[in-house]
Amino acid sequence: MWDKDAVLLEIDEGNTSFYAASIYLDYNKPIENNIKTLEKILKFAKGANIIIEMDSNSLSTTWHELTTNSGGKLWEEFFASNQLHIINEGGTIQRFKEAEDQAI
Repeated sequence: MWDKDAVLLEIDEGNTSFYAASIYLDYNKPIENNIKTLEKILKFAKGANIIIEMDSNSLSTTWHELTTNSGGKLWEEFFASNQLHIINEGGTIQRFKEAEDQAI
Protein backbone atom coordinates (compact mmCIF):
# COMPACT_ATOMS: atom_id res chain seq x y z
CA MET A 1 0.00 0.00 0.00
CA TRP A 2 1.39 3.43 -0.87
CA ASP A 3 0.66 6.91 -2.10
CA LYS A 4 2.82 9.99 -2.61
CA ASP A 5 3.11 10.59 1.17
CA ALA A 6 2.89 7.11 2.71
CA VAL A 7 4.18 3.59 2.27
CA LEU A 8 3.23 0.44 4.17
CA LEU A 9 5.36 -2.69 4.05
CA GLU A 10 4.59 -6.14 5.38
CA ILE A 11 7.67 -7.78 6.88
CA ASP A 12 7.48 -11.56 7.30
CA GLU A 13 10.62 -13.37 8.38
CA GLY A 14 10.08 -16.79 9.92
CA ASN A 15 8.44 -16.34 13.31
CA THR A 16 8.46 -12.54 13.02
CA SER A 17 5.76 -10.69 11.16
CA PHE A 18 4.84 -7.01 11.32
CA TYR A 19 4.01 -3.95 9.27
CA ALA A 20 6.24 -0.90 8.86
CA ALA A 21 4.82 2.42 7.72
CA SER A 22 6.57 5.62 6.74
CA ILE A 23 4.30 8.64 6.49
CA TYR A 24 4.77 12.32 5.70
CA LEU A 25 1.74 14.37 6.73
CA ASP A 26 1.46 17.51 4.62
CA TYR A 27 1.01 20.62 6.75
CA ASN A 28 -1.12 22.13 3.95
CA LYS A 29 -3.77 19.43 4.36
CA PRO A 30 -6.36 19.53 7.14
CA ILE A 31 -5.20 17.34 10.02
CA GLU A 32 -8.45 15.36 9.75
CA ASN A 33 -7.30 14.15 6.30
CA ASN A 34 -3.98 13.08 7.80
CA ILE A 35 -5.74 11.20 10.59
CA LYS A 36 -7.80 9.38 7.94
CA THR A 37 -4.57 8.30 6.23
CA LEU A 38 -3.31 6.72 9.43
CA GLU A 39 -6.74 5.17 10.12
CA LYS A 40 -6.61 3.49 6.69
CA ILE A 41 -3.18 2.06 7.45
CA LEU A 42 -4.28 0.73 10.84
CA LYS A 43 -7.42 -0.79 9.29
CA PHE A 44 -5.32 -2.50 6.62
CA ALA A 45 -2.92 -3.88 9.25
CA LYS A 46 -5.94 -5.34 11.13
CA GLY A 47 -4.41 -5.20 14.62
CA ALA A 48 -1.08 -6.78 13.60
CA ASN A 49 2.19 -5.49 15.05
CA ILE A 50 3.08 -2.22 13.37
CA ILE A 51 5.89 0.32 13.53
CA ILE A 52 4.97 3.76 12.24
CA GLU A 53 7.52 6.44 11.40
CA MET A 54 5.91 9.74 10.60
CA ASP A 55 6.54 13.42 10.16
CA SER A 56 3.33 14.79 11.64
CA ASN A 57 4.19 18.48 11.18
CA SER A 58 2.79 18.93 14.69
CA LEU A 59 4.34 19.68 18.05
CA SER A 60 3.89 17.74 21.28
CA THR A 61 5.86 17.58 24.50
CA THR A 62 5.00 13.85 24.41
CA TRP A 63 7.59 13.42 21.67
CA HIS A 64 10.12 15.81 23.21
CA GLU A 65 9.09 19.11 21.64
CA LEU A 66 9.22 22.28 23.72
CA THR A 67 5.48 22.89 23.38
CA THR A 68 2.25 21.24 22.18
CA ASN A 69 0.16 22.79 19.41
CA SER A 70 -3.41 21.95 18.37
CA GLY A 71 -2.22 19.33 15.86
CA GLY A 72 -0.03 17.70 18.48
CA LYS A 73 -2.97 17.50 20.87
CA LEU A 74 -5.13 15.79 18.21
CA TRP A 75 -2.35 13.26 17.52
CA GLU A 76 -1.90 12.58 21.25
CA GLU A 77 -5.62 11.77 21.49
CA PHE A 78 -5.51 9.61 18.35
CA PHE A 79 -2.50 7.63 19.57
CA ALA A 80 -4.09 7.05 22.99
CA SER A 81 -7.43 5.96 21.53
CA ASN A 82 -5.68 3.48 19.20
CA GLN A 83 -3.28 2.08 21.82
CA LEU A 84 -0.26 3.41 19.90
CA HIS A 85 2.87 4.11 21.92
CA ILE A 86 5.46 6.74 21.08
CA ILE A 87 9.02 5.46 21.27
CA ASN A 88 10.69 8.66 20.10
CA GLU A 89 13.80 9.32 22.17
CA GLY A 90 14.73 12.77 23.39
CA GLY A 91 17.85 14.47 22.18
CA THR A 92 18.97 17.41 20.17
CA ILE A 93 16.03 18.47 18.04
CA GLN A 94 17.05 19.25 14.45
CA ARG A 95 14.51 21.08 12.40
CA PHE A 96 14.99 21.36 8.63
CA LYS A 97 15.48 25.12 8.82
CA GLU A 98 18.17 24.74 11.52
CA ALA A 99 19.98 22.06 9.50
CA GLU A 100 19.77 24.27 6.40
CA ASP A 101 21.27 27.23 8.31
CA GLN A 102 24.13 25.10 9.58
CA ALA A 103 24.98 23.92 6.07
CA ILE A 104 25.58 27.50 4.87
